[in-house]
Amino acid sequence: MYAFKQNQVLGLLRLWMYIAIAFPKVASYICDPDSSECETTLVVENYLTMIHERFSAVFVSNRHIYQYNVKNATMAKPIPNQDVITADGWETPRMVTVVNRSLPAPDIIVYEGQTVKVHVINKMHSDSVTIHWHGLHQHNTPYMDGVPFITQCPILPGQKFTYKFQAYPRGSFWYHSHSGSQRSNGLAGAFIVRKRERNPIQEHIMQVMEWNHDHDSLKQTLLHEHRVVENRSPISSSSSHDGMIFSNMVFHSALINGKGRFYYDQSTKHHNGAPLEIFNVRRGFTYRFRVLATGANFPFRISVDGHVLTVIESDGYSIQPIIVESFVINPGERFDFQLEAIRPVGNDFIREAILRYDGANDIEPTTQRGVCTEYDPCRVLNCPFSAFGFMKGIECIPFDHLKSDREDDPAPPYVPGRTPKNFPKCSEFDATDVYLH
Repeated sequence: MYAFKQNQVLGLLRLWMYIAIAFPKVASYICDPDSSECETTLVVENYLTMIHERFSAVFVSNRHIYQYNVKNATMAKPIPNQDVITADGWETPRMVTVVNRSLPAPDIIVYEGQTVKVHVINKMHSDSVTIHWHGLHQHNTPYMDGVPFITQCPILPGQKFTYKFQAYPRGSFWYHSHSGSQRSNGLAGAFIVRKRERNPIQEHIMQVMEWNHDHDSLKQTLLHEHRVVENRSPISSSSSHDGMIFSNMVFHSALINGKGRFYYDQSTKHHNGAPLEIFNVRRGFTYRFRVLATGANFPFRISVDGHVLTVIESDGYSIQPIIVESFVINPGERFDFQLEAIRPVGNDFIREAILRYDGANDIEPTTQRGVCTEYDPCRVLNCPFSAFGFMKGIECIPFDHLKSDREDDPAPPYVPGRTPKNFPKCSEFDATDVYLH
């Protein structure tokens, strides 16, 4: 018995060493389009923002990162941005749950019809984890859907589990933890199933989420239930455009691909100078942007200064193209749009990111968002409610006004004995209510 336990401990130690040596931080995994099988590894662990593996604590200044003991940032060599999870640049480290020490988790890009194998290693000390592949049908592989205690046993600390499924259908999807609040704590990433086609247009992936640099997701959830109090005064709940109470949760910054800024004063736009995500484009070319809302609670309105957006896909399904100034995206939703890079060479804001033309200087954009007026309204897609459309200068386009670009996709046929004519009422289900206190 002692020998067995000793061997078990040695095995775990070898596993930790293997993890630490073999899996450095990576940006993305792109499968060879000619391969029939795609294989990658995700290492899940708890980590900290604003920490460098070698230089310990860091701080941000003028879009760069520096070691904590630097006195004069203008004379010091900055640390590469990709070496640190900055989030919104708040100096006090915050715990996150990440994959391969990356926020967001690494992109996984495959092609339709390929077999996908993803090895998930749980390096957390006390939490279990599963990975859900959001939007994939999992036809014939429901046990790979990643729902703990429903389709699989959770992956315990020190364990490895391999997901294997077909990449279908094509479109913009994402993967995230389905355990506790790990998803909103950072464990989410893009899962893209590309169409096999010649000369596809270049593309960018944009993941949007809200961020609170004081509390991790679990504490945020508890505070949401009991209201947030600061300096003995309750924090006001946020409200939606129609005047309804929206949430008690507090978020300090918006992140695009894990980067954002904390604004000390929104009215003066005074911020901490944290680095932002940069999307590079070449003048005269068209680009596809895949936008994923990986946050937990708040919607975002997406626009690019000086450009119109041609939305072509939603939640992995192609739609008839529609030209808009912006669109609203809610947690879990995905929109794909095309952007024509026809502006003069320079830098344009995507609010919490930068669109940089090839040949432009590495400087902060000075662009402003377009002005929406009653006589020159902005077309906004996916308005959440009718009141949004009554705002001056807004032409609201609800989601149900969109049309599929496919004519060969009818509703599923009725099959006697298999398809219910009417869905059962809630009272007809044999279920037991469970209340958690």
